Amino acid sequence: MTPLDELETLLPRLRPAVEQARFGQGLSKFENAAQSIASVAPELDALFEVALDTGFLKRESDAGLIDDIVVTAIELAEILEGARTDGDVEKALAHFDRFESRISSAKVSIKRHWERRAADEFEPLRGYGRLLQRLPGLELLGAEYETFADSAKRSVASEKMSDLRTAIASLNSRKAELEAERQRQIKHETIGDFLNALAQNSATLKDLSPEVLDWLNEQEALADFRIEPVAL
Repeated sequence: MTPLDELETLLPRLRPAVEQARFGQGLSKFENAAQSIASVAPELDALFEVALDTGFLKRESDAGLIDDIVVTAIELAEILEGARTDGDVEKALAHFDRFESRISSAKVSIKRHWERRAADEFEPLRGYGRLLQRLPGLELLGAEYETFADSAKRSVASEKMSDLRTAIASLNSRKAELEAERQRQIKHETIGDFLNALAQNSATLKDLSPEVLDWLNEQEALADFRIEPVAL
């Protein structure tokens, strides 16, 4: 069982543990904690999905943030289930504050990770879209790519992990649709690879095969490009 699987089975225990520990001077504070625990589970579920889907867990330091959440949640459940005195309640509340802090830290790091990935993976498609809009017959596809890049940029502003999860799933689906449409409209893979490299500022003279040159000539687009030396 992975740490995430363990936490998934643990979360349903937290609320009942809070319910059975309602007594003494910590009653009102525990009510607040109970409400917080009830609301944190869906957001945690989304947080873990985003972490997995975006490759956040590949770095050991980032994976450690998720491990911290799991360990803290396990400790919290054990404290709650064994709570018998007001002192136990205070200890549990302090641990819950630590639990929420761990979640907040992970959310900040995941959002930064997604911001970097979106910039690296999706933002270059804006230039790609603008390039396609200059080629006869590909104007609509180019506009769709630029709109897609706008959507990716907006996803970075998602405050809730559940909203970010939905946005990422939508972006991945839309990207696959655009790629399929690109392959349909630009049937030669060599040409598609050239356009992608060009949009990402990585195309070189080696990419200008006779097939690519003939295609650009057919599109009357040869004059739209120029050769510049790479800075030494």
